Amino acid sequence: MTSRRLLAQAVEALSQVEGMAMDSADLAEDVIRLVQAWEGQDDGEAGMLQAVDSTVRALRQLVAGAVEGAPLVGDMGGWCSYHYQYRRVRGQRADMRIIYRRSSDGIQVLAFGNRHRPSDIYRHAAHNRSGQDD
Repeated sequence: MTSRRLLAQAVEALSQVEGMAMDSADLAEDVIRLVQAWEGQDDGEAGMLQAVDSTVRALRQLVAGAVEGAPLVGDMGGWCSYHYQYRRVRGQRADMRIIYRRSSDGIQVLAFGNRHRPSDIYRHAAHNRSGQDD
């Protein structure tokens, strides 16, 4: 089981990315979803920590304009999806997503996490997120 201290460190690392805005409750929920995604996996807690580090790196790249995601359609119109790997492995498919849109001072993030675990990130975001930051 992941400690509260570890969860707090993950929330702090993600929330301190300059130029990134996200509802604080959604950010905390996505950290918990990262824990759930790695429960029972071979790399468990270490994998979750690596996913947090990769997400921080991806967020910084998005804010800086160094990378760009693909526009989404339908219920998610107006948002983009950036695909990345939680662990850089040549030939491995990107298993992580950041759903975001550009703002005047950086990016607004709707959701981040594993594409499929613990559930489909796009369905979760479309049905559970308003897209308003606090």
